[in-house]
Amino acid sequence: MRPSISQPSYDPLGPLEPTLPEIEILLATFNGAAFLEAQIGSIFSQTWPHISVLVSDDGSTDGTMTILKRWEATTKRMHVLSAQPQGGAMRNFGRLIQESSADYIAFCDQDDVWDPAKLSITMARLLEEEKRVGADTPVLVYTDLRLIDSADELLSPSLWRKARVRPQRATFSNMLAQNLVTGCSMLANRALLNLGCPIPEQAIMHDYWFALVASAFGVAVPVSQPTVSYRQHATNTIGAGKQLSFASRVQRLYCDPELSTWITNAALQAQAFIERFRNRLPPHLTGALETMASLPALSKEQVVRATIKQGIVRTDFWNQLQFLARISIGSRE
Repeated sequence: MRPSISQPSYDPLGPLEPTLPEIEILLATFNGAAFLEAQIGSIFSQTWPHISVLVSDDGSTDGTMTILKRWEATTKRMHVLSAQPQGGAMRNFGRLIQESSADYIAFCDQDDVWDPAKLSITMARLLEEEKRVGADTPVLVYTDLRLIDSADELLSPSLWRKARVRPQRATFSNMLAQNLVTGCSMLANRALLNLGCPIPEQAIMHDYWFALVASAFGVAVPVSQPTVSYRQHATNTIGAGKQLSFASRVQRLYCDPELSTWITNAALQAQAFIERFRNRLPPHLTGALETMASLPALSKEQVVRATIKQGIVRTDFWNQLQFLARISIGSRE
């Protein structure tokens, strides 16, 4: 079954006005020729009329640059930065952010397909939030996604349901426990970028870092409607994760090095957050961050008690229960 990515029957903004602001789309690429045409085509099919695209390539050796240069020449709304290998997706997006001066920015992977109304839906929510909290407040809008495979076949109509996450109830402490924001669904305002940049090397990923910044000092707004067909294939840098068998889940309870790696990386990210924002953090956020930063040094029992006390828990009950079981039972080696 192929996914439906048709435009919603309503227009979230009403008639589009010529005074609507421009959105700059930051597209990071690396050896993406297999799916890049479909992604770029979906970008230039957006119902939001004022867009530009800034591209940084991380040293592709396939036909990616040929595709990019062709689109750059024909659309006049795409600019491809000079080739400078960055060494990974987060650094590549970091370069794009540094080169951008736009007021509104959407992050784009090379291998997905955007719904035609993606930017109209997310921008409507962002402008609504800016009216409520002010344009100088960091605002991040992010959406659910459907999952597709390399042949465009539908794998799941909702990443959030598949992953058992409930972003609508997320607090800052919930964000520490689990990244709920998928970068290719994000729309951010300039206030968020100014506060969150530069992205520290200790960040797990750019979307995780900006989710924490928005949750701590502004607003992170989830939209339950999927707006992206999120492609899962063999070369995903980050994907939705493989469906584990029952036997694999049981085995993971007793030996879970992946969890150990995540705890270490999440602790480093939390420490970087403390160091960046120490002078403006309210006490309740400081306590949660310090707990997160200390996790690698704690025993299993201490990790369980400390995370629950600080509200560093996942948004779904069964997801949290499984997480606690992985911590409590298994070896992290």
